[in-house]
Amino acid sequence: MHSGVYVDHTGPLTFLQRAWAGLLLACPAALSHETAIRIGDGPGRRDGDEHVIHVAVDRDRAFRAPERVVPHRLADLDAKVQWNLSPPRVRIEHAVIDVAAEAPDELAAIATLSDAVRARRTTVDRILAALSTRSRVARRPFLDSVLRDVAGTCSVLEQGFLSRGGGPPRAAGRPATGAGVLPRHALP
Repeated sequence: MHSGVYVDHTGPLTFLQRAWAGLLLACPAALSHETAIRIGDGPGRRDGDEHVIHVAVDRDRAFRAPERVVPHRLADLDAKVQWNLSPPRVRIEHAVIDVAAEAPDELAAIATLSDAVRARRTTVDRILAALSTRSRVARRPFLDSVLRDVAGTCSVLEQGFLSRGGGPPRAAGRPATGAGVLPRHALP
C-alpha cells in the first residue's frame, strides 16, 4: 500500500485499514482531525471523507506524505495523543478544536463543537481546557464564545438563534407572560 506497508488480502480496504496504513507509514504518529473523530465514533458512522487520512507527527519531524494522507505537525505531540488507544489518536478535544478552527465557515465550526458535546464525546469544560493550552488557534475568540454558548444549547440552530439575540422560543401567536407560562384562560 505504501513503502514498507502492505495489505495481505485483495479487495477494497476498510476505513480502519486505511487509517492503520497511514499511521504505520508515518510512525510514530497518531490519527488527527476528522480521522480521529471518525475513528472514535466507531465503524457504523459513514459521513465525511473517508478517503483522506489525517495523521499527526511531531512538529520537528520531516515527513513526506503520499496522496490521501495529510500530515499535521503538532507541538507537544505526546501530551495531545492517547497512545494507549488502538489506533493511537489525538485526544478528542484537540481534534475537535482543529476541525472547528479549520472549518470553511462559522456554521461548520459551530456544528463541529456542538456535535462533539451533544454526542457526549467530550464536554465544554474539557474543550475549553484544551483550548487554553494551545498558543496558536485560528478563530480563538469565536471558538471560545461558541463553546460558552454550546454549554447551554443543544443544536447548531439553537446556538445560532441565541447568538443573534433571540430568547427562548415561544409558540407563534401566543403572548409571553412574565413567568414564561401562559395562563389557563389563554390556551386554545
